[in-house]
Amino acid sequence: MYILLFALLLMAVGAVVTGIIALEPVTAARNKKANTLGPGIAAVSCLLGLIGIFTSGWSSIDTFQMSWGLPFGALAFGLDPLSRLFLLPVFVLGLSCALAGGISLRHTDPEEHNLGAHWAFYLVLLLGMTCVMTARDGLFFMLSWELMSLSPFFLIDFNDRDRNVQDASWVYLVAAHLGAVFLIAFFAMLWQESGSTLFSVMASK
Repeated sequence: MYILLFALLLMAVGAVVTGIIALEPVTAARNKKANTLGPGIAAVSCLLGLIGIFTSGWSSIDTFQMSWGLPFGALAFGLDPLSRLFLLPVFVLGLSCALAGGISLRHTDPEEHNLGAHWAFYLVLLLGMTCVMTARDGLFFMLSWELMSLSPFFLIDFNDRDRNVQDASWVYLVAAHLGAVFLIAFFAMLWQESGSTLFSVMASK
């Protein structure tokens, strides 16, 4: 479990680092730096994630929980056979796309695209998907869901000079948040019934 948590931390740090690069004026050198760090950190994180889901055995159930200082909710993570099954394609495809993306974006024109922003949102997407699969608290799940659903909007909009791409990104954003509205209502009812946002308590009621 701790290897997986380290992979999550690495994704978060990578998103911050590439995000800082994105805030600087875009140059060929900064794009090259982002295109080295971004896919490199993503690939290492996915490799660590793959190691993490197999380390303690496929059928084992692992949990980690800590308070995050808010009046409700908690940073509650869990691994079980089902979450491992869903995490497997996340990490395999995440690794493959990071390597393929790093190669295909090598000669990107800095006047057209900011690769720091691209890789920051890619790492946020990986972070969000991993947290969604491992969240064991309703509030934490919804925050992770927002990370997972918002970051693709910016990735889809990468070729923002194309009107069709712009339209597609907004259609995606609306559809993703329609689903989020129903999830919020679902968790609100469970929270009212159980008095807790933890999945373990909700399941016991």
